[in-house]
Amino acid sequence: MMDIDARKEYREKSQSENLLSIIRKEISPNVYTFPERKKNDRPDIVLAISEKRIGIEVTECYPSNHIDEEDKKKGKRPLCKKKNYTWLMKECEDFKNSPYFVNLTKDQHYKIIIYTTNAVYRGKHHNEFQNEIIEHIEAIRYKRYPISTKLISRIKVEPSVHNYVDFFHTSSPWLVKWEDVLREIEKKEEQSVEYEHTDELWLNIYIPWVENIVSYEMDIGKNDIATIRKRLLQSKFQRIYLSSFREQDTFVLKTNNGKDMLDEEHCISSIDVS
Repeated sequence: MMDIDARKEYREKSQSENLLSIIRKEISPNVYTFPERKKNDRPDIVLAISEKRIGIEVTECYPSNHIDEEDKKKGKRPLCKKKNYTWLMKECEDFKNSPYFVNLTKDQHYKIIIYTTNAVYRGKHHNEFQNEIIEHIEAIRYKRYPISTKLISRIKVEPSVHNYVDFFHTSSPWLVKWEDVLREIEKKEEQSVEYEHTDELWLNIYIPWVENIVSYEMDIGKNDIATIRKRLLQSKFQRIYLSSFREQDTFVLKTNNGKDMLDEEHCISSIDVS
């Protein structure tokens, strides 16, 4: 079993794999190597490309973990989707093994996809979630569907070879917001003062799919592209990328080789898309 440091190193390299794929295409036929370093060295990844040492700092962007001061004063709490994701997985697994579902599927197996509401991210819901799944299933069985409950907007049930219960992971992704991206940049700029010297320092902001946010389009709110580009030029990071689990979702925020993606196709000006 990997220790915490080894898991962190594996996660950082995995999260940067799409970025590394882009780099391979850029420097081809040149190659890069990973110089030997200690586990706690910063930045997270160092590449040796020809005569240059490129440092890549990796950070995860979890907007759902953040709440501004005004909302905090009103007593609101962050959604913390990462924490609730683990809870939802356990609830689905427990329901699949529950006496109700075992009895229901003794003659026919089913695949159940659950579409949750944002209420699952607020408060504690002991026993509520599984009871609501039963309520939705019974409504389908006795033709009282569609219904909507506190934690579940709807479910989808299909005959299947194996029993399967899970929640829908990618419902309607929102655009990543510039304010959330800027917060990550500022945090890493402050931390990077103590990083080891490299010829260039890059930043990869990784957006986990559990956030339900796309990384290839950005909501810039009241800002304009010129203002955002000016702020990025002031950053000590020579390149800044947004990335997610697919290579085509990579957003080039800042680069010293080629063209960034700060344009009307990828940047949408709105007050609040949510």
